[in-house]
Amino acid sequence: KEISPIESSVYNGEYRFENENGFPLCVMGSGVASALSATLKDYIHPIEVYAISGKANLLSNPEEALHQENFLPAGFFQVQMEYDNKYVLVDYDLAEKLFEMEGEASAIEIKLKEGYSPEKMKPLVSAKLGESFAVFTAQEQHETLYKVMQNEKLLSYLLVTLVLLLSAVNVIGSLSMIVLEKSKDIGVSRAFGTPSAVIAKVFLGVGLLMGLISAGSGLVIGLGVGLLQENYGLVKISGGDSFIIQAYPLKLCPLDFILVFLTVLGLCLVAAWYPARKAARLRIVDAIRK
Repeated sequence: KEISPIESSVYNGEYRFENENGFPLCVMGSGVASALSATLKDYIHPIEVYAISGKANLLSNPEEALHQENFLPAGFFQVQMEYDNKYVLVDYDLAEKLFEMEGEASAIEIKLKEGYSPEKMKPLVSAKLGESFAVFTAQEQHETLYKVMQNEKLLSYLLVTLVLLLSAVNVIGSLSMIVLEKSKDIGVSRAFGTPSAVIAKVFLGVGLLMGLISAGSGLVIGLGVGLLQENYGLVKISGGDSFIIQAYPLKLCPLDFILVFLTVLGLCLVAAWYPARKAARLRIVDAIRK
């Protein structure tokens, strides 16, 4: 209950495992409840749970090998389909008895306090428990999901980079037009002794300035929208009533902002290189005549 706040996801009934008469209760996922046609306060048709004993001989003595417990539905929870269609919560002592696991557990979940890293705590927990226990972080338990998310993130970055490459053509065109318009000024500057390298640096600086303005404004807008989504959940999940969260989750990573910023600046500098080279190689006589 303290590790996983499942109680807040109970949409019908209540979160309890024993009624006033001491009869065991269960809290069912909405998918399981629907499959079993379970209803609350149905005292005539309790939920019958069977488990096969690992100690008795099923063939020679099937009656002793089969354990049964009856539960009345106390409430239904709805988290997400993966859990709603799979889990039924019961009292821990009764679960131990039903599955003959007194003093045992198939898994134990540990919730870290805020500020502690699961990757750093994992070796410490493993050392305490010993080699007979396998310790996994939440990310390792859902490794496939996290890999899919990482691939989607990489694909999004590549698509944005492709769009920026197409936009870089506009930068090349704009700076090339400036070179044509300022050819006479460039020629006069060269005639007064301005090195071609300085001319090239001027146009590279213009490209860098364009990158700074575009990247800076884009990052400010992106940061603003990201903070609004993170704090207020502007974009809702379609059918979000069946999930713990109602809006798309978002985490702002400084490294992502830095990567995008450097990508934009790099593309702008690359786009400005050709016009800068063209301006630096203008012949003084031809430039002045224009």
